[in-house]
Amino acid sequence: MRKLSRRKFVESSAILAGASYLSAPTVASAVGTNEASSARKVHPAPGMPAPRIVSSNSINMAVYEQGNGLPVIFCHGFPELAYSWRNQIAAFADSGIHAIVPDQRGYGLTDRPAQISDYATDILVDDIAGLLDTLQIDRPSSAVTTGAEASPG
Repeated sequence: MRKLSRRKFVESSAILAGASYLSAPTVASAVGTNEASSARKVHPAPGMPAPRIVSSNSINMAVYEQGNGLPVIFCHGFPELAYSWRNQIAAFADSGIHAIVPDQRGYGLTDRPAQISDYATDILVDDIAGLLDTLQIDRPSSAVTTGAEASPG
């Protein structure tokens, strides 16, 4: 079995993501609303709140929110989705936390830019900063960010 280099894996994943994007359902065209497009209503996965599409750093980002209180942003790693945090969302919300769980750039219902360079770490950080701005959360002192990474190596 031939081992793929990390670069080849990322490139092939980008091609697959692009192919899935072409067949993906259309989601809320109105920024900042929970309304799905008239073409198809998106039903949340079990254990997930309904997604809201917000504008952040020049992309539309799917965000799942629940609860009130201190904002905590749960960032998934590669190759995960916001769904990875499904067991934590309700538990934190029940504890007085505003759980904010985005699908990162290129994943789930969030936009998928075509250029690999659009996935650099500094751009991903800008996506989260833009999300905080869109949600009108003062940064950095008013929110906690946590993450999980599942990629090898």
